[in-house]
Amino acid sequence: MDLVSNPAFIKAVAVELTKQSELLELIAKAALGNVATKDDIKDFVAYINSVKEDLIRYVGTKFSDAISRIDSLDKRIDALDKRIGSLDKRITFLQWTIMIWPTVLSMLITISFFVP
Repeated sequence: MDLVSNPAFIKAVAVELTKQSELLELIAKAALGNVATKDDIKDFVAYINSVKEDLIRYVGTKFSDAISRIDSLDKRIDALDKRIGSLDKRITFLQWTIMIWPTVLSMLITISFFVP
């Protein structure tokens, strides 16, 4: 029979432990080393709140940076759109010029043959 699983044995050991104050004090001190006090919990909650506030500030700063970068990119894209629009107008003018000059040149050549 296993002594540790025997309730009568455990009860007898507990009674004997309470009779020896030094041993009981050692057990109490060892147990209290693993127990958090109210002050420990308050300190931990304050630490968690501090970390939370730091995290909120950090995320807020990163979010603001991201928004400013997006705004900057929007401005740059708008500027590129304007430049592309201007380039498109110039290409259209160049296309018309390329189509008109051969026509004008052919008319001049034709006229030069008929004018004495």
